[in-house]
Amino acid sequence: MKPKLNRALSLKVAGLIVLVLLLIAACAPSQTTSPSTAVPTVAPAATTVPTTAPAATTVPKTEAPKVGGTLVLAFPSMAYDGLDPQSAGARLNDFIMNYLGIGLVTRDLKTGAFVPFLAESWKISADGLTYEFKLKRNVKFHDGTPLTAKDYVYTIQRHKDPALKSPTAQRSWGSVASAEAPDDYTLILKLSAPDATFMFGLALTPAFNQPIPKPAVEKMGAKFTTQPVLAGPFKFKESQTGFKIVLERNPDFDWGPPGASHPPYIQTLEYRSVSDYATILAGLESGEIDIAEVQAKDIDRLTATGKVHIEPLYTLSFDPTVAMNVNKAPWDDVRVRKAINLALDRQALIKVVQLSGRAEERRGPVAKGAVGYWQGVEKIGYGFDLNQAKALMKEAGYTEGSGGVLEKDGKPLKFTLKAWSQNPYPTVAQVVKQQLKALGIDLDIQLGPVTEVQPEMQSGKFDLGVVNMTGQPNGIALMRETFHSSYINALNLNRVNDPQLDELLDASLRASDETRALEFVAEAQKLAVEKAYSVPLYTVNKFYAVSNRIKGLVSNEYTFRYPNLFNAYIESGK
Repeated sequence: MKPKLNRALSLKVAGLIVLVLLLIAACAPSQTTSPSTAVPTVAPAATTVPTTAPAATTVPKTEAPKVGGTLVLAFPSMAYDGLDPQSAGARLNDFIMNYLGIGLVTRDLKTGAFVPFLAESWKISADGLTYEFKLKRNVKFHDGTPLTAKDYVYTIQRHKDPALKSPTAQRSWGSVASAEAPDDYTLILKLSAPDATFMFGLALTPAFNQPIPKPAVEKMGAKFTTQPVLAGPFKFKESQTGFKIVLERNPDFDWGPPGASHPPYIQTLEYRSVSDYATILAGLESGEIDIAEVQAKDIDRLTATGKVHIEPLYTLSFDPTVAMNVNKAPWDDVRVRKAINLALDRQALIKVVQLSGRAEERRGPVAKGAVGYWQGVEKIGYGFDLNQAKALMKEAGYTEGSGGVLEKDGKPLKFTLKAWSQNPYPTVAQVVKQQLKALGIDLDIQLGPVTEVQPEMQSGKFDLGVVNMTGQPNGIALMRETFHSSYINALNLNRVNDPQLDELLDASLRASDETRALEFVAEAQKLAVEKAYSVPLYTVNKFYAVSNRIKGLVSNEYTFRYPNLFNAYIESGK
């Protein structure tokens, strides 16, 4: 089967190929033959990354940065029980975690090229299986303990330990077969197979793959989860459970990325949990809150105050989806899965959730804007067609029973719909319940915190659920995490086990260059949509209101879900 990409996607791939440029910098010449499901045997040549990095983005400033001040960030909810980077709650707090800790590499804000962070240089073997990182020598954890390669070995072993039950272990280190520290500043990671997304993942999610000090973990015990000792530009100061988390600048931090190898200028970061949106708006207008996500309808009102400006941020985080346990009836029938997709009026949902103007229907598993998005989903994806949905259910053998509920062999379609209790998932769940009732499916909603719902769904103890579509912006990784059978009991919440899909996703990781990898991913998207393995709902365009007293903040496609505060400071007198 020959995957086809249209010209628009080809141009997009070309424009974004820099995201994994250093990983494949000296690849063998591109082959002109069409990819097949067989794994390509051409391996990348050995690559050495120089210690001289591309110039960092220059941030316009109205004055010389000064140290001091408190920056207040408001969020609808915070899972304070999860400040351990390897815990379930950390997934909700990656905005916080990315300042408490740091990763091996990051990306240049102009070019997207991989640049040093904790690693000052690295080499990749010709077969793509061995990564050798040379670590910076002056790095210390928040308690003053020197950071060495042995800490990374411990970090990886702890994260992958089944006893920890970490939901992010597979994403962070799934392809790592072994980790070695021949000396304090050399880290050798050996992969079980070539992984075209490995460097991308290291740069994208330092919140989850940052180093952890073994002595602090052993000394602090359970306390480490709520008051972690890490190595980032800010360190934990205090908290009020369910309301506030406060970080303070790390004055010793001088191991940042190019252009930011200095302690932060802002003295204190205060994260507040504010569930009432009206309170957030009032706080932005009064100056009590400096940064918060806002709705599109309020942008004009806020900017008119002259106190804030709007930063549009990356759009791939926490996009709701309906998960189906495809190993259980009736979701094991493709006709039923297609019917559910067709029965959901996504435009109506967007209006009810009050996202008009800042969200759009999502037809496939990879969102627009992500690397590898396949435009073909717009033609074969599912729009709203209740009549067609009903016809598919009839074809699958279901007839209308008592109260309009469909039944088969005397068994009515009555199920529990699990959903996260944080906004907007309860509202989304209510709309899904109402719309599927029109199809003839009766649902009871069961809400719970992510720390309870996520493990239940990962273990297959559910029928339907409303959760978030992974925010992974690389289509190669996103498709693998969402649909590969090796991610069952992890991020493959639909529990898809399709050998043909696995083969395409495996081939995408081992392709000789990103263009070929994304061709496999396009074919995988086509297969996943045709078999209706998921029910994507919408993609949110996020907008953050930022106080005009905050200067030097950077926001672009390479900072992803949060503003970059490395060079940010608070203007004098404000």
